[in-house]
Amino acid sequence: MVLGATRAEHQSDPRWRVLLDPAGHPFCITTVTPPAEVLESVYAG
Repeated sequence: MVLGATRAEHQSDPRWRVLLDPAGHPFCITTVTPPAEVLESVYAG
């Protein structure tokens, strides 16, 4: 929001927030943390 994002009018899933960048492109953010085993597999690299 500080860098110009705005909240999209339609929010279809309570786990996510859909925001729009200054050009109008949507992107999503969440505070849901995946299970530890998922994080371990992603960063096991």
